[in-house]
Amino acid sequence: EVGALDAVMDVTGVCYLMHLLAPEAVWASPVTVGSGTVRTAHGLLPVPAPATARLLTGVRGKGGGYKLTHPPEQYTVGEVLRLTEETLAPVACLEEAADVCPRAPNCRTLPLWKGLNRVINEYLDHITVADIIHSRDAGNDYVI
Repeated sequence: EVGALDAVMDVTGVCYLMHLLAPEAVWASPVTVGSGTVRTAHGLLPVPAPATARLLTGVRGKGGGYKLTHPPEQYTVGEVLRLTEETLAPVACLEEAADVCPRAPNCRTLPLWKGLNRVINEYLDHITVADIIHSRDAGNDYVI
């Protein structure tokens, strides 16, 4: 699906490549901005999908398509992944809408999962899309 991690990485990779190539001009036909609904693995969703609508806005007319609703510096990787993947929780019991697990009071691994969840979210919430675009530390290889 469009919100899957591989699709996010594809878009991020293209943005990074465009940044590295720094072309004088880019030509493309206008993107058809859809409307209505589409059936997905998550049920019937509006078009554009909610995650897309929160990240992108449609631009109509000549040269139309999509643009970010905010500058890349204002998007964290954590925010993008939570919008597209719904959760970053390493186990189901830590998902935002999860019911309280009846085994939680006796779960020996719950502190481990809570700590990992905290580390994942804190780490990804301190990296912006702009950080990825402007990073030159790893060379020019882009590996997914």
